[in-house]
Amino acid sequence: MKYFLILFISVAVSIMVIPLMMRLAPRLGMIDYPDERRVHLAPTPRVGGWGIVIGMLLSVLLWVQLDAMVGWYLFGSLVLLLFGSLDDRFHLPAKVKFAGQLIAIIPLAVWGGMQITTLPLLGHHFQLPSYLSIPFAVFAVVGMTNALNTSDGLDGLAGGEALLSLGAIGLLSYLDGGSQVAMIAVAVVGGILGFLRYNTHPANVFMGDSGSQFIGFTMGFLVIMLTQNPDTSIYPSVVLLLLGLPIADLLVVMLKRYRRGASMFEPSKEHFHHLILGLGFSQRGSVGILYLVQTLFVFMGGMLAYTNDVVILLVYTILCIGMVTTLRRIYRSGWRKTGGWHHKMPERRARERRATDLAYSSPGVLVWLPRRMIEFGVPVYLVVASLAFEVVPRDVGMLAAMVFVAMLAELILNETPHSILHRTFIYVVAASVVFIQITYPPVQGVWARVADVGFFILLAIGLVTAMIYSPRRRKVEFYTTTMDYLLVFAGISLLILSQTPIGGYANIALLFYLGILFYGCEFINIEKRDRWNELAIGAMASAAILGVKGLFITT
Repeated sequence: MKYFLILFISVAVSIMVIPLMMRLAPRLGMIDYPDERRVHLAPTPRVGGWGIVIGMLLSVLLWVQLDAMVGWYLFGSLVLLLFGSLDDRFHLPAKVKFAGQLIAIIPLAVWGGMQITTLPLLGHHFQLPSYLSIPFAVFAVVGMTNALNTSDGLDGLAGGEALLSLGAIGLLSYLDGGSQVAMIAVAVVGGILGFLRYNTHPANVFMGDSGSQFIGFTMGFLVIMLTQNPDTSIYPSVVLLLLGLPIADLLVVMLKRYRRGASMFEPSKEHFHHLILGLGFSQRGSVGILYLVQTLFVFMGGMLAYTNDVVILLVYTILCIGMVTTLRRIYRSGWRKTGGWHHKMPERRARERRATDLAYSSPGVLVWLPRRMIEFGVPVYLVVASLAFEVVPRDVGMLAAMVFVAMLAELILNETPHSILHRTFIYVVAASVVFIQITYPPVQGVWARVADVGFFILLAIGLVTAMIYSPRRRKVEFYTTTMDYLLVFAGISLLILSQTPIGGYANIALLFYLGILFYGCEFINIEKRDRWNELAIGAMASAAILGVKGLFITT
């Protein structure tokens, strides 16, 4: 439950802080204007890092035990937030940015215990002395800080890559007994999730240097603490796979610059995302491809973490060479997406368009039935499930009671339809119901279990049908994004990496139920323009029931 609350707090704080900073960004001069190296077309605030850092900071202060390591990590985070924000405003010289990174990282290495004492291929028996282990750690984290910064070139790209890496780092740390590292990873994941709400293409905000430097710093710090723990069996070379694309991208670009005699730090359009865009893919398609590649890196890192350095380095080399070779051959072949097979088959495209237009214009059962099923099924499930629970943990009851009061006040006082705060409250109630159902399931027979699973399968079918056969307004407003792909990739990878048998009901049900229920809630929020709709009333009733049971009934 602690990890769930850490995630919830960091997500909620990030979601609330970023809109405030977006309003202040023009006054602060923290706006990113388009130029020849950038792919966005409109001036965009560069303040997303504030939401990520503040969301993490509050969660860590509330839940993580403070010691020298955590304290100096928080110090470094605030230093990078300050220097990154100054760079977003004034475009600091590289030397000043580098000085800020050293101010943030050196104390963590000297007094916070972040050291690289074990190197790949040398085994745990060979330990580096402190006069080498500290500089190695500082160099590695500075490198990762800048690696993520250079990969922040498309909407949602850097945040999504970091989320996948931090999810795997947190999971491996949790399985390895490192609760502090795991909790910090979850807190930062929550901040990134809140940020991606506004950064998915087309982005309303960028994370800026304040966000990219902080996330890169965090990834480098956490992966060192994970692999350099003297009690761990995780091999140090797995860092390359867990960090994945940002490191591979930086190494490949620097190698290209070295071979042509250019500066290692000059800006260019040689990064993987530039090359994929050059093939004719859209921002959304390019980010989806890179998410998939990053998932492959991270997944292999999780699977091979306990093997040996030779295997890990071999797999990493194969993945890097494979990606570079594939892109090179595609470019040499002259293929571009605009010349792909779908552009050479106009008759097939015409048939597909006619079928789609028919679906849009059809007022039949495939339009209204899924809508009614979702609008009625989700609120009823929340209420009925809450009534059926025999055990509601006290902390969940307290959270539900606070959400009920806050949601009632928000509905009465706020006239904005379906505000971010309103949606957040609904998601918290839905997540709480699923959490209790999986963790403390009510006594039920086989047929009840079948009905439970059958309901969610029908709800999933209804959602898919509603997205395909729907009016144009719903099609425009309710569409899949790269964040949807990211959550699917992350969910599947974490399910496998958790070392739980694929047939384990609880873990699969948790992922399946949460995904379907969240999409159902979002669908209703788009369909229903009035504030006091079935979902809002059902969520409030569910929160009230959980609050009463958790605080007064369950012992």
